[in-house]
Amino acid sequence: MRRQPLPPDVLTIIRIAAGSGETIEQALRDRWVDQRALRDAAILYLQSVVLYPEADHYRMLGAPRSASQEQLREHMQWLMKWLHPDRAPDEWEAVSAQRVLAAWQELKVPERRARYDRI
Repeated sequence: MRRQPLPPDVLTIIRIAAGSGETIEQALRDRWVDQRALRDAAILYLQSVVLYPEADHYRMLGAPRSASQEQLREHMQWLMKWLHPDRAPDEWEAVSAQRVLAAWQELKVPERRARYDRI
């Protein structure tokens, strides 16, 4: 799964992991699972397929290389809502939050993003 492109609705998964009530309610209306199982599945997917140690900066933000700056920013914001150390004191989340922020710092500046894309 790590070698496959991310699904088009990966932001929905990120929003579920971040605890977005609106997104969770919509997902629960569309599926036959309870809220806890849905969130656990979203977190497992993100940990295993998006935030794994060898992921590149785009993968860390849950976005394709073609994503706009606005899309990258939105993904970063939702990931940080989930991973922020004030909300998630677990060591894994703290390390992942640092990696998400490092990816965002590299890709948010057009010149750095262009340089990164050439690598």
